[in-house]
Amino acid sequence: MASPYPYPATEPSYAPPVAAADPTAVMGRRVAAWVVDSIIIVAPSVALFTNDLEYLEESDLDQSGTDFCEDYMDREEGVCVDAGDRVYFSDGVPVAPWAVFLGLSVLIYVLLQGLKGWTPGKLLFGIRTVAEDGRAPGIGRAIIRWLFLILDGLCAGLVGFIVALTSRGHRRVGDMAAKTFVVDGRYMGHPIAVPGMTTQYTAYPSHPGGQPPAEQLQSWAPPPTWGPAPTWGAPPETTPPPTTADEPPGAHAEAAEVAEAAATQRPEEVAPAPEPAPADVEPEAEAPARDAAGVAAGDAAGTEQPQAEAASTAEATPDYNPQWDPARGTYIVWSAERGHWLGWDNAAQEWKPL
Repeated sequence: MASPYPYPATEPSYAPPVAAADPTAVMGRRVAAWVVDSIIIVAPSVALFTNDLEYLEESDLDQSGTDFCEDYMDREEGVCVDAGDRVYFSDGVPVAPWAVFLGLSVLIYVLLQGLKGWTPGKLLFGIRTVAEDGRAPGIGRAIIRWLFLILDGLCAGLVGFIVALTSRGHRRVGDMAAKTFVVDGRYMGHPIAVPGMTTQYTAYPSHPGGQPPAEQLQSWAPPPTWGPAPTWGAPPETTPPPTTADEPPGAHAEAAEVAEAAATQRPEEVAPAPEPAPADVEPEAEAPARDAAGVAAGDAAGTEQPQAEAASTAEATPDYNPQWDPARGTYIVWSAERGHWLGWDNAAQEWKPL
């Protein structure tokens, strides 16, 4: 197809639109980070726990380690653990391992994650825990996530893993309760936009807090003080002449005054025609008479010419004239061509619609 433009038209693109990336699609790295954090917390606790316990090799027992622990727990109020080829037991509950476990858990999952948004495992794999606005969740949300580990950790952590794997935004139960996300580190610091999911920070992106502006009561100004009611003239019975911008507001009035003066002029005000000279007048006296007659005739002609012009002006000017509107302080005139009243604007020197 020929184109009148000097450059060829761009071919339409039939490529499908690029889908928005999901910042929470980090389940693989999230599981790896959880394993690293668990090792950091559990390993010191187990080391202290086994150090405070007595142990026996299963080869030295006449029964299995499980049966030994069951019999021991029936006899003593302590602990007994069957771990590998050894059986660890104690007649009391050691406090140090549990204190270390609790302290490391609070340090990693509450303090570091709440204030910085990362744990050692998350920092290693480049992911962060953030609130809906993309910032670090804070201590309060971090405590909620930590407490819900009791529920998410059921069945060796399968509950939290399945919920996070199948939910929108890949959130476990603790994330849903605390309104947090685990995202790639590049998305930290910006409101989290998950495809197909709306948060308070993505529903109203034009507002910093994501909330729509609060509806405020509207305050009304006092009503204006109006002047006296304008006086409107009735539309004319005859069509007024078209008015131009260059025509002064008193033009029709002046023409009407001239016509009225011409109509009421008395006949005696007109200069009389000169009488013929008598026959016995000498030829020398006829010249002054003829000159006087010419002057008189010229005066009469000069008087008749303004009367004719005034009469023609009166015939061309209709009976309707612009009216003075005291409320507006200007002349008004009805325009049949425009279908409304016009007012004279003295500053602009033109007629304007009222």
